[in-house]
Amino acid sequence: MFAVLVIVALPQFIDMLIFGSSHDAILGQSTGKISPSQAFASMFSKIANYIGGIPSGKSFTYQAYLYYNSNSHEQVTETRNFFTDTRSFMVFSAVNMVSTSLLALLSGTFLGLFLARSGILIRTLLEFMAIIPDFAAAISLQLLVVFIFQQTGWLVAEVNTTVFGTAYLLPFLTLCYLPFTYMMRMVALQGYKVLTEDYILTAKSKGLKKWTIYARHVLRNVLPVIKADLFRIASIMTGNLIVIEYLFNSPGITRFLIPSLDRNLELKTALVYQKPNLFNQYPVMVNSLWSLILIFFITYGSMRLAMFGLERGFAND
Repeated sequence: MFAVLVIVALPQFIDMLIFGSSHDAILGQSTGKISPSQAFASMFSKIANYIGGIPSGKSFTYQAYLYYNSNSHEQVTETRNFFTDTRSFMVFSAVNMVSTSLLALLSGTFLGLFLARSGILIRTLLEFMAIIPDFAAAISLQLLVVFIFQQTGWLVAEVNTTVFGTAYLLPFLTLCYLPFTYMMRMVALQGYKVLTEDYILTAKSKGLKKWTIYARHVLRNVLPVIKADLFRIASIMTGNLIVIEYLFNSPGITRFLIPSLDRNLELKTALVYQKPNLFNQYPVMVNSLWSLILIFFITYGSMRLAMFGLERGFAND
């Protein structure tokens, strides 16, 4: 827990050390020069205040910007509960992560087994697909949708979330792409090694059907390798979620982690389409990170359950 609190405090701490000034959380203005010792004191003060505010619930609130009062020349803010306001954001990100992870796990596993006997050309293609970054895949999908729309007048999917519609399909495909190709490549390579073992040749000589060999022998030896990488895959997906939701302007929890955006987060029907600039509000950053960690463990747990089902269904005697 303390490590998370320190990690969140580091960006502003480094900003203070480099520029020698602190900033107001709501106005975004400099509050004066500070020394390195003051920067250290400020960082640990934030950590202590957050821990101290947990029992009362103060650490789970934030100051939301409402409007600028031209008469008093002040910005009007309101104290709101972070987890109440971000419930829909949290659900959106969690559902997206769990569904894409399960699709990538299952489809990548079975397609990888199908390609285990593929030639060098297919294996090279898999290697190439695995190194394509998620942002490149996202931009390529957006350009493809725009091209199809220009040619046919048919909008296949929303390319970005706006007040007129939410992008569901393209973020889903982009988030699924990297774990899917990673899983497919790993299973194909591992499956190819297993298929060259002597006991597989023995099974073939005994007349066992191809499906039986794959289910009882190949998949059984591939599943432990997949299980060992689930934690890494869930970690990669959690990191990719930040980039993907930013590129598609998705109404997910990660938008609270993006600085230099609009500060307006009014409780209106368009709430999910607005981006708060709460980067300098320490509790917001901490709670956002806790939310991401929770989504990570939900995703990892879902994949472990799916792996348990595969083991019970295919790898049992």
